[in-house]
Amino acid sequence: DTLAPTLAEGTWDYAFIDGNHQGRATQGYVERVSRSAAPGALLVLDDIDYNDGMRAAWDSVRQRPDVAASAVVGKIGLLALR
Repeated sequence: DTLAPTLAEGTWDYAFIDGNHQGRATQGYVERVSRSAAPGALLVLDDIDYNDGMRAAWDSVRQRPDVAASAVVGKIGLLALR
């Protein structure tokens, strides 16, 4: 409910996503948030190994052309955007 109005406020440098633990939803969050990202923004995804859908979503989002680098720290996925 709050994502769209928050993203409409301007660009961001950092976002932490910990919400719907379904692969498609996670991919949608990354898509929406990345459109409002400042160059070099950091996107943090929680529970990337929660289930098969989340693992597949992580494999997909880290290969996006707007991702400069990715890393895994425990159950957290880090995406550095271009």
